[in-house]
Amino acid sequence: SGPVNELVTDVAWSPDAKEIWFTGTRFGANRPLRAVSRSGRERLISRVPGVMTLQDISAQGQVLLTSAYDRLVVMALLPGAKEERDLSWFDGGRPVALSADGKLLLLGEVGEGGGENYSVYLRPTDGSPAIRLGEGNACDLSPDGKFVLARRLGNPSKLFLFPLVGAAQELSTGDLEPNCGHILSGGHKIIFPAREPGRKARMYRMDLEGTESPKPFTPEGVYRGRQIVTSDGKLLASTADGQNWMAYPIESGPPLPLRGIEPGEEVVGIGRDDRTLYVRRLAQLPQKIGRVDSVTGQRQFWKEIAPVDTAGVENLASVTIYNDGKAYIYNYNRILSDLYLIKGLK
Repeated sequence: SGPVNELVTDVAWSPDAKEIWFTGTRFGANRPLRAVSRSGRERLISRVPGVMTLQDISAQGQVLLTSAYDRLVVMALLPGAKEERDLSWFDGGRPVALSADGKLLLLGEVGEGGGENYSVYLRPTDGSPAIRLGEGNACDLSPDGKFVLARRLGNPSKLFLFPLVGAAQELSTGDLEPNCGHILSGGHKIIFPAREPGRKARMYRMDLEGTESPKPFTPEGVYRGRQIVTSDGKLLASTADGQNWMAYPIESGPPLPLRGIEPGEEVVGIGRDDRTLYVRRLAQLPQKIGRVDSVTGQRQFWKEIAPVDTAGVENLASVTIYNDGKAYIYNYNRILSDLYLIKGLK
């Protein structure tokens, strides 16, 4: 045992069996090679610009490891554009939301560039430099692009509103443990998954201009995935088990079945008619997007999405469809690695 409190990927005994060598990091993606003794003393062995992964150590002390270029790449098809645009900023970009006019992209930086507690950025889609709004997990962008919902990590975590100019405003969620939420159309209400002490998580709604406490509107256990909401802000598409998708009224009323979604698929967009669903199957490359009529269950293939160069690309981490398919955002993880046999490390 020892003080190691890291994301540890691979471990191996040192040749003299007095230490465990490992590659790991406390934040970001770049992993150095470290050692921890049986008594718990930790030390740095080697660090390089890149992601190191320990593979093995021979009895003679030779170290087999990989050093990788590991980056989350952010892509967007903007309204009226014919080609996708790379809108990456640092090394760990997560595209969260696109403004209604397509001029602003909300980014969450969760890699080295984002820092230990991540960072929230707004990136003009014309390619201008991104603007850092503050620390935390980016959650959503208001429809008018004037403020951002974010979650700051901690125990407990907290939700904040970041205006484009001025100080962040903490939202009071009482005893709830909130996760990232979604700003409803009009910008006056939000929904977010949260957990009451001793209970399962579910979805809550909150009026940003009122004084009432957040109110639950789904059964316990219904909180998974991104918050995909109809254009009128009245229904949330969600699931408790990843298979039975329902439309949950955010104000009141019974849930409605969403037909045509197959097991293993998730909803990544809703058309302006509030019945056409864009769905994708996870772990596909290229990503095949289907279009489903949620009332009749009829479906058809819509589009295939993938980077032009797929070398080192594992999968598409996220996809969100906007404006009846006229715009979308996604990111993918590209890992290109070299294998090294190293002698003389101590």
